[in-house]
Amino acid sequence: MMLRTSGIIGFKARMLVSAVAVMALCVTVAVAGVNEDLIAAAFNGDLPEVQRLLAKGAEVNAKDKEGKTALMMASWNGHVEVVRVLLAKGAEVNAKTNEGPNELISANGSTALMLASWRGHLEVVRVLLAKRADVNAKRNDGTTALMLASYRGHRKVSALLIEAGAK
Repeated sequence: MMLRTSGIIGFKARMLVSAVAVMALCVTVAVAGVNEDLIAAAFNGDLPEVQRLLAKGAEVNAKDKEGKTALMMASWNGHVEVVRVLLAKGAEVNAKTNEGPNELISANGSTALMLASWRGHLEVVRVLLAKRADVNAKRNDGTTALMLASYRGHRKVSALLIEAGAK
């Protein structure tokens, strides 16, 4: 529905609506930037920066264009303290990446547990399992965390996954 206004009142109303729209866009862009920074800080294992960005309003479950989350990036690189902080702030332990080409980290519906298992990060796997990561979740191609750990020869991770009920 279009509002019909005329004169100075109409001009002021249109300006107010425009100003509100611009402010909303600025907030959206700022939050998106903070979320991207959170994912990057988690990837780098920068715990103080992760904490600062979360306090600033970064969304703990925000995803990049490939569907990667801060928890996935911290898990991929074995940053166990960052993983703990993200989980404590409500990070979704079973979130999956988007579908895409056959790159492990950006495609096929990988979870944080799968990424940590592929890289052999035993302590991260242990923390994720304690937070009820789905030990039998499957990527879009049917691959599981146990398959990834086994393929890479991560015996301790494979044993832990089996102990947790991996099939």
